[in-house]
Amino acid sequence: MFERIIVDAKNSFRPGFLCECLLFYKKIILIGDKGSFPKIVRECGLDNLLYLVKQNLLELRISESAIGAGHVKDDIYTISSYGADRAGRKNDVIDAIFSFNGLLGHERYIAGNTLEMILLPFVNGENYLDTLEEEIFHPEHLHSAVKLECAIKKTDILSIETDIKVYKTSEGFFKIKTDYPKDIVTGALIRLNFGTNEIYKANFFNAEVSADRFNIPYLEYRSNKLLLKRHQSNSELLDLNRIEVPGFADIKKTMNSSFRSFSEFLDLLNEARKFKEFLDKESFDNGLMAEYNKMILKHPFSKKISFKILKFIVSDITGTYANSYAPGSKKITKIITGTALDKIASNWTPNLFVRGPYKNFLMHITDLRRLYA
Repeated sequence: MFERIIVDAKNSFRPGFLCECLLFYKKIILIGDKGSFPKIVRECGLDNLLYLVKQNLLELRISESAIGAGHVKDDIYTISSYGADRAGRKNDVIDAIFSFNGLLGHERYIAGNTLEMILLPFVNGENYLDTLEEEIFHPEHLHSAVKLECAIKKTDILSIETDIKVYKTSEGFFKIKTDYPKDIVTGALIRLNFGTNEIYKANFFNAEVSADRFNIPYLEYRSNKLLLKRHQSNSELLDLNRIEVPGFADIKKTMNSSFRSFSEFLDLLNEARKFKEFLDKESFDNGLMAEYNKMILKHPFSKKISFKILKFIVSDITGTYANSYAPGSKKITKIITGTALDKIASNWTPNLFVRGPYKNFLMHITDLRRLYA
């Protein structure tokens, strides 16, 4: 079974995605904030969250960092990350949980003690801004982010080849000289910051990434660059194994529609853990996934629920999935040269859990050389 994955639930939360991850990963790092943790507690139940934490299946982290980018004036842009006061942020989150869930008196006291124990902080390290600056000043990465932004917005300037010159004016502020429109540059900086942050978090937790549609394009580019840099002297192609499992129980849709409760899902998860332990000792293939699905479908949880096709791409190097799950894989430990992000991510497995239509995340080394060399 796959090792660890980050589920970023800042600002909002629906339980389906978390439940699917719990079926396929040994541990979930759930990152939330004042806007999402009250909903997480209501949807999942505090006792259930405590159970998952004690079983080492779930880690709850309060996001204490904010990242962003924008155009200030003329050629000046800001791209930054900042952290909040840790004690204050945790207290704000707990108070929001109390208010949203109507917890009073002794019930509030018990819940407060539990939340103090299971809610842990997460803030970008002091080296994140230095890492981010290296990404901005790198001759390829900002230019690539700009091209991605042009392609996504379907502008007619994609074919323009223009220089991008970057100068730091003060902490978090940069002068960027280019003929690209300012909205394109701003969008590119946002993508670069969010993409860099996703890889940074994945390395921090030694986990795989879950990503929304906005973050996918730059993550695809940057992860492929990481793979290429590590294997530029290796002539062997990545060995990809494509797996499809039709008729898989649509856990995500079932949970998001409230057709089943989180407690009912935990009954299924406890049964599934026996099979997960077996899967951990075997190779990931269609047959095992089909058997796992049969076990899930036999459980009372799965009565009268809908189905979907589960798609995976699994490799000895890395993998990705469509519509449901991201596979785990072996670690890559050698890195050749590059920016700070390349160096801190030397042990990161750049798997991706794509929330949306399948993307061609992985390409053969020959394709990577042609596109990114």
